[in-house]
Amino acid sequence: MSAAVSYQAEVTRESKKALCCHLNGDSVDHWIPRGQVVAGSQVSHTGDHGRLIVSEWFAKTAHLPQPQGESHHGV
Repeated sequence: MSAAVSYQAEVTRESKKALCCHLNGDSVDHWIPRGQVVAGSQVSHTGDHGRLIVSEWFAKTAHLPQPQGESHHGV
């Protein structure tokens, strides 16, 4: 089991393989591979606003900003 973290996200663009998101109100483009988006996320297409959940490992590896939401265990 691995931990996951959540962000408030706005999807600004998308490709077949990834979502381009602004996280926690920033204006930086963060490309998130669709395979890293955890079930329970509320965003999946351009224009979506809501919770984005990714693994804690991915967030650290991709140098994403500090998560806004709590850790989710068992993801």
